[in-house]
Amino acid sequence: MSNIKKIYLVDFENVHDSGINNPESLNKNDSIYIFYTNENDKLSTSTVSGLKKSNCEYELISVPSGDQSLDMHLVSFLGFLIGKHLTEDVSYSIISKDKDYNNIVDYWKNEFGISISRCDTLPSATNNRTVQQTNNKTQKITHKSGKSSNKKSKLEIDIQNAISKIYTGKIPNEVASIVRNHIDDDKPLNAIHNELRNTYSLYSEIYNLIKPIVEKYNKTVETPNSHTTETTDKKALRADIQQSLKKGNYPAGIYNSVASIVSKYFEETNRKQIIYREIISKYGQKTGLDIYHRIKVHL
Repeated sequence: MSNIKKIYLVDFENVHDSGINNPESLNKNDSIYIFYTNENDKLSTSTVSGLKKSNCEYELISVPSGDQSLDMHLVSFLGFLIGKHLTEDVSYSIISKDKDYNNIVDYWKNEFGISISRCDTLPSATNNRTVQQTNNKTQKITHKSGKSSNKKSKLEIDIQNAISKIYTGKIPNEVASIVRNHIDDDKPLNAIHNELRNTYSLYSEIYNLIKPIVEKYNKTVETPNSHTTETTDKKALRADIQQSLKKGNYPAGIYNSVASIVSKYFEETNRKQIIYREIISKYGQKTGLDIYHRIKVHL
């Protein structure tokens, strides 16, 4: 799992250089957007030098002068960024002493589960390193699914190659997708057979082509130890998902369904995007967003 991307939006009119006087806490995975209105109120050369040394992405954004003009531009841009990075692990911080931003922070946090806060200054380098170390530990723990993902990728390629010898067009990719969607089912061959039958008139011929490939794949992944470990891991994952949604007062029907979606796609390399789309498609934009942000930490 990649490190959390940190995005800072600075109300420079409010905090000036003192709000970003420790840019050494930033790194190349961070972005900082500095909003200002007064052309004469510029960053000090030492701050600019520190930003460059950190290798972070930074941008100076000039906004028109006016009552609450900077506030409105900053908040609007925040909404744009949240939408842009919706399926990524991102935390947001508004750097300002203006407590009126707290209402915005509470809105995004409570309504959509966004990781967001307001701070007077950038975090210290020590705090940032602590977060980095925590993320690295998480990465080591969750990296174990890589081999399984590689095997699934090879399975899809083998399916596509087998089907393309007889069929052209979209069919090879469609069949590979059907296999991928059901390969983790309790009885994958039965599920694959049923969907092929509902999709193609010549389903029997297609099924006979892919059956030995699927059987070979199942033998490579279902060793006695790996099957037990996979089952245990998935049970723990389902329990985490269910617990997160229980805290949000979601009924059993929903949290069990979401847990099944996550379990089904968890080993895909682009699992976040797939799970996000599945949840939004099933529960709609508002409810789906809330569900996704409650479970995102487990993905």
